This record gives sequence, structure tokens and C-alpha cells, in this order.
Amino acid sequence: GPISTALYAMKSIKDKGITLNKRIELYVYMAEESDWEPLREYVKNNDLPQTNITIDAEYPVVTAEKGYGTVSMVFPERKVKKHVKNGRAYIMEFSGGFFGSQIPEDAKVVIDNANFDLLERLMTAAEKHKGIQYDFELKGDILTISALGKSAHSSKPEDGLNAITHLADLLSFQKWSSNANGSLVNFINQHLGTNLYGKRFGNVAYEDDFMGKMTVSPTVIKEQENGKKLSINIRRPRGKDNIQLTNEFRQTLLNWEKRNNLELQEVTVKIGDPWMQKDIPHIQTLLNVFSHYTGVKN
Repeated sequence: GPISTALYAMKSIKDKGITLNKRIELYVYMAEESDWEPLREYVKNNDLPQTNITIDAEYPVVTAEKGYGTVSMVFPERKVKKHVKNGRAYIMEFSGGFFGSQIPEDAKVVIDNANFDLLERLMTAAEKHKGIQYDFELKGDILTISALGKSAHSSKPEDGLNAITHLADLLSFQKWSSNANGSLVNFINQHLGTNLYGKRFGNVAYEDDFMGKMTVSPTVIKEQENGKKLSINIRRPRGKDNIQLTNEFRQTLLNWEKRNNLELQEVTVKIGDPWMQKDIPHIQTLLNVFSHYTGVKN
């Protein structure tokens, strides 16, 4: 869509013989959500344009953007207690997601000491998760469950189905043993859930009449030597200052640590500011062009 639009616009300029006083170049980059290194290398040996036009939205004019943020923490690895290993089901593995700015469509859990009763219970619960596809495999006492949701850009989590939160929700019928994976699942269910707007995360939730609600989306789980790292993507509107919001996130994490007698590691709260422009001189021109070709008025 956007690439074709740009190519047609450039061809129209050429076909009509319009004289330009500046060079027009089309940049197409396919790794924005994962790896910026190729673009950094390109910039080292090429001049940057004086003016950038980004064709990357569903609206004729974009005058505001929510602030981008990341809240991350590591759930430390703990040995599962012997009596648990010898009988109670516990979570050996929980994983999901690839990119911080993408709603994850894949997630997987591996449960040890599982049995047919647990399998049957989870399969029944999965029937209530509309839109999520689950695959169950019980081999001996090892139960593996894979979840397939729907990926989306993290700025619009409403367009996707988060496989991480739904798989954790499937396991929410009990509190799990507090190894790294069990603690991670317990945290997701206690403070994230399948809600998109941070309503369980202490007092962080808020919204703006123009920019909408803040979204709080777990997007990546990574295995580290010291435990499991969870990254949560934040998209926030105007309405709260950075310090207040940062403190609210940190306070919720501190409260969780106290309740669970567990110290999170490598806690990071980075909250960007929302951006908004008013009285831009070319807004009306862009709106007029949009109305002319679409017939959409006002």
C-alpha cells in the first residue's frame, strides 16, 4: 500500500514533466521492528534527506503520536523444591514473542508432572479463548502447549491476539511454583492479564480524549543465564508526566516483590514522551487532497 502509493506519486511527477528543485528518493526498509544496523551502515556513507515524509498510517494527516516505552524485568531462576519435583505440576518453560514492538502471535509452555486430568482441564478452558489456536501434547508426564494468536503492531494491540497473555490466562486457575517460569506466569496473570490497558498494573491506567488509552502489552520473553526476562511495550498518551508514570510502574513492581518474597532483577522503566503538533501550515492541503480523491469530507 504505502510503497505503491509512493511509487505512483513519483511516476506521476515524472510523467507530467514537473520540474523539481530538489531530489526525491524513496527509502524502503524492511527491518524496522527488529534490526536497525543495516540502516545505520547506510547512513554512514550517504547524505540524509533535508525533509522526510513517512507514509505509514491509516489517516490522511498524523499530528500526534503516543510516547514509546519499555518496562522490563528478570524473574530470577530458583530451584523447584524437591516435594514439588516429585509430585506437583510445575512450569519448566514459558516462552513467546520476538520483537518489542510486535504483539506476539506465538507462545509455548512446558509443564512437568502433568497428567491426563490437567490436560483435560486445560483443553476445556481453551475452548473459551476465541481466536486462539492451541496445540496440546502429553508425553509421559510432560505437557507441552503451543498457542497461536494474531500478530499486530504494538501501537494497535486491539488488532491482534496476544499469545503470551492468553496462554498465561489459560494457566491462571492456580498460583504456580516460584521458579523463574512460574513466577513469570503468576506476574502476567496478576498484573497484565488479557486486558490491553494496564488496568491490573497498579494505578498506571489512564487515557486522553484525543490520543486514547495507554496500552500495556507484554511482547517478548527471553531466556537469560540469571532467569527469564519479560519486556512490556508501553504506548502512552498525554495526561501524565514521565516521573509520575515511572513511579507508578516501579511501585507496582515493588509491591509484587514484597507480596511474593522475590527480588526482581535488571528492572528497567523507560517511558518516552507523547508527541503532538498543532497549527501545521500544510495540514489543510493534505486534508484537501485526501477529500478530493476519497470523497470523504470533514
